Amino acid sequence: MILITYPKADIRTIRHERYSHPDMAIRRRMTISALPSEGIIASDIPILAGVSRTTVYRCLRKYQNGGLASIYEYDHRPRRHSELEYYAQ
Repeated sequence: MILITYPKADIRTIRHERYSHPDMAIRRRMTISALPSEGIIASDIPILAGVSRTTVYRCLRKYQNGGLASIYEYDHRPRRHSELEYYAQ
């Protein structure tokens, strides 16, 4: 179980950004982060947010370890390049 204490400023930012941030991945993370502050237990969040348990716990741990700034970080995995890209030009 992950217990997080949210500062009031973070709660205000999370509640605003979960609906208004232009990046859908950030909005999803904000939604996941907002639900525990509203009293929803972590095991119910995947159902309400429409994501996997792994995603919920990863997001909550990310916030717990790095605060609000860590939610904005986006992991860009290296894209595999096709050998056919050479011929596309």
